[in-house]
Amino acid sequence: MLILELFNPMNEMAEQMSDIISARELIGHALRDPDKKHDYFDFLKHLRKKHGADYSTLIHQEAKRLAKQKEQD
Repeated sequence: MLILELFNPMNEMAEQMSDIISARELIGHALRDPDKKHDYFDFLKHLRKKHGADYSTLIHQEAKRLAKQKEQD
């Protein structure tokens, strides 16, 4: 049990990073093709149902920050 408790935060962090990357990719698709905007909002809705409003907001904020950084580069 101790080993599982040790790796659980790492799994959560990996899942969060995966969600941020997925959201960032969907933002890119939406910027290139406005008809794909609904995919991004569907993804956020899925995260909200699965993890709650705070989590989906955090993912949105981080993905948005990455998208803005890309624009500036």
